[in-house]
Amino acid sequence: MNLIILNEIKKKWVSIFISGIVVALLIIGLRVELKQPVMVHGPIKASVLLSLDGINQNTTDGKLRLDRILGAEAYIYNFIQASQNTIQWDKINVDWDVMDNTNRIEWYKRHFYVNHAGSEAYEIYIDFKANDAQDPQYVVENLNNIINVYLSEANKIIQQYNSNYSVKLVNRAIITNDEVIQDVGRLLYVKYGIVGFVLGTLLSIILVSLNVIRKQRNDR
Repeated sequence: MNLIILNEIKKKWVSIFISGIVVALLIIGLRVELKQPVMVHGPIKASVLLSLDGINQNTTDGKLRLDRILGAEAYIYNFIQASQNTIQWDKINVDWDVMDNTNRIEWYKRHFYVNHAGSEAYEIYIDFKANDAQDPQYVVENLNNIINVYLSEANKIIQQYNSNYSVKLVNRAIITNDEVIQDVGRLLYVKYGIVGFVLGTLLSIILVSLNVIRKQRNDR
């Protein structure tokens, strides 16, 4: 019986192969139809140029580094606390309300950077990557507010070092990108095709085998 089934499968290998191809194409087609493209918001970035004013011959802290002060966890914590009533951080990070202060500070460090641009010039760089924000529209509309709170807290902490110092805004630039379509990718279609081909081939082999068994029983 097994030999008869094997011979029948060999005879009909072309039909079995075609069945595998057909099922593969059907599954790929269904996935393309059902899987809608995902709209992904582009990155949202801000570059803020600052200068540290107030340095003169009478100051003893001429080497004060704004990037080190604003990169310290003490400042980050103060900024986060001061912004709670102004910025709805849960619209930027969905997990914000369940995060402790340590995790909030770590999240902040992945999105806010302070660079020394030479002399007394500094750049604050804010970077939200594609779909990083829970509510991208809110981020776009409130990024200036975030920057304003940031500058206010920066001035407060600088003047704690020396009241002669102040942080001056030189320039700010906000860059937003339109939404883009994110496709499921070619590799996923290949996977669906392989699965469909295997299923179609196995189904054809089973049908051929059942047909042989049925004929054998009828001939008895």
